[in-house]
Amino acid sequence: MFYYLYQDGNYKVAIKYYEKCQRNLEFETTLQGEDEEKRKEIVAVAHLNMAMCYLKTEEFVKVREHCDKALELDDKCEKAYFRRGQVTTRWNSANVTLFIRKLEPQKKNPKYSTD
Repeated sequence: MFYYLYQDGNYKVAIKYYEKCQRNLEFETTLQGEDEEKRKEIVAVAHLNMAMCYLKTEEFVKVREHCDKALELDDKCEKAYFRRGQVTTRWNSANVTLFIRKLEPQKKNPKYSTD
Protein backbone atom coordinates (compact mmCIF):
# COMPACT_ATOMS: atom_id res chain seq x y z
CA MET A 1 0.00 0.00 0.00
CA PHE A 2 2.56 2.59 1.13
CA TYR A 3 5.49 0.46 0.08
CA TYR A 4 6.57 3.03 -2.49
CA LEU A 5 7.44 5.41 0.38
CA TYR A 6 9.56 2.72 1.97
CA GLN A 7 11.27 1.91 -1.34
CA ASP A 8 12.11 5.58 -1.84
CA GLY A 9 13.65 5.78 1.64
CA ASN A 10 10.91 8.02 3.04
CA TYR A 11 10.74 5.99 6.24
CA LYS A 12 9.34 8.72 8.51
CA VAL A 13 6.49 9.47 6.09
CA ALA A 14 5.79 5.76 5.60
CA ILE A 15 5.62 5.31 9.38
CA LYS A 16 2.98 8.03 9.61
CA TYR A 17 0.80 6.26 7.03
CA TYR A 18 1.24 2.87 8.70
CA GLU A 19 0.40 4.43 12.09
CA LYS A 20 -2.76 5.93 10.66
CA CYS A 21 -3.79 2.58 9.21
CA GLN A 22 -3.05 0.82 12.48
CA ARG A 23 -4.90 3.41 14.59
CA ASN A 24 -7.96 3.32 12.32
CA LEU A 25 -8.30 -0.44 12.69
CA GLU A 26 -6.84 -1.10 16.15
CA PHE A 27 -10.02 -0.50 18.10
CA GLU A 28 -12.59 -1.52 15.49
CA THR A 29 -15.05 -3.69 17.42
CA THR A 30 -17.91 -4.18 15.01
CA LEU A 31 -16.25 -6.76 12.76
CA GLN A 32 -16.83 -10.47 13.20
CA GLY A 33 -15.61 -13.75 11.78
CA GLU A 34 -13.54 -13.51 8.63
CA ASP A 35 -13.63 -9.71 8.64
CA GLU A 36 -12.21 -9.62 12.17
CA GLU A 37 -9.40 -11.99 11.17
CA LYS A 38 -8.58 -9.79 8.18
CA ARG A 39 -8.53 -6.71 10.44
CA LYS A 40 -6.04 -8.40 12.78
CA GLU A 41 -3.89 -9.38 9.82
CA ILE A 42 -3.83 -5.81 8.46
CA VAL A 43 -2.98 -4.34 11.88
CA ALA A 44 -0.18 -6.90 12.31
CA VAL A 45 1.19 -6.04 8.85
CA ALA A 46 1.09 -2.33 9.73
CA HIS A 47 3.13 -3.07 12.87
CA LEU A 48 5.60 -5.17 10.87
CA ASN A 49 6.00 -2.44 8.28
CA MET A 50 6.59 0.18 10.96
CA ALA A 51 9.14 -2.15 12.54
CA MET A 52 10.97 -2.41 9.21
CA CYS A 53 11.00 1.38 8.81
CA TYR A 54 12.32 1.80 12.36
CA LEU A 55 14.96 -0.83 11.62
CA LYS A 56 16.13 1.29 8.70
CA THR A 57 16.28 4.40 10.90
CA GLU A 58 18.04 2.36 13.63
CA GLU A 59 15.37 3.01 16.25
CA PHE A 60 15.74 -0.45 17.71
CA VAL A 61 13.49 -0.07 20.75
CA LYS A 62 10.59 0.84 18.49
CA VAL A 63 11.33 -2.13 16.24
CA ARG A 64 10.96 -4.48 19.20
CA GLU A 65 7.77 -2.73 20.37
CA HIS A 66 6.08 -3.12 16.99
CA CYS A 67 7.24 -6.70 16.60
CA ASP A 68 5.81 -7.47 20.03
CA LYS A 69 2.49 -5.90 19.03
CA ALA A 70 2.41 -7.96 15.84
CA LEU A 71 3.10 -11.09 17.89
CA GLU A 72 0.21 -10.25 20.23
CA LEU A 73 -2.04 -10.47 17.18
CA ASP A 74 -0.32 -13.53 15.68
CA ASP A 75 2.08 -15.47 17.87
CA LYS A 76 3.29 -17.49 14.87
CA CYS A 77 4.34 -14.44 12.84
CA GLU A 78 7.76 -15.39 11.48
CA LYS A 79 8.57 -11.88 10.22
CA ALA A 80 8.12 -10.44 13.71
CA TYR A 81 10.51 -12.99 15.20
CA PHE A 82 12.98 -12.42 12.36
CA ARG A 83 12.96 -8.62 12.77
CA ARG A 84 13.37 -8.91 16.52
CA GLY A 85 16.37 -11.14 15.81
CA GLN A 86 17.80 -8.51 13.47
CA VAL A 87 17.55 -5.93 16.26
CA THR A 88 19.25 -8.24 18.73
CA THR A 89 22.07 -8.90 16.28
CA ARG A 90 22.61 -5.22 15.53
CA TRP A 91 22.33 -4.30 19.20
CA ASN A 92 24.91 -6.90 20.22
CA SER A 93 27.26 -5.80 17.43
CA ALA A 94 26.99 -2.17 18.52
CA ASN A 95 27.62 -3.08 22.16
CA VAL A 96 30.71 -5.12 21.26
CA THR A 97 32.08 -2.21 19.25
CA LEU A 98 31.51 0.22 22.13
CA PHE A 99 33.15 -2.18 24.56
CA ILE A 100 36.20 -2.58 22.33
CA ARG A 101 36.49 1.18 21.91
CA LYS A 102 36.49 1.58 25.67
CA LEU A 103 39.30 -0.96 25.92
CA GLU A 104 41.38 0.69 23.19
CA PRO A 105 40.40 4.38 23.35
CA GLN A 106 43.71 5.67 22.02
CA LYS A 107 43.34 3.89 18.68
CA LYS A 108 41.20 5.38 15.94
CA ASN A 109 40.20 1.95 14.60
CA PRO A 110 40.48 -0.71 17.30
CA LYS A 111 42.04 -3.99 16.25
CA TYR A 112 38.88 -6.00 16.92
CA SER A 113 36.32 -3.46 15.78
CA THR A 114 33.21 -4.73 13.99
CA ASP A 115 33.29 -1.69 11.66
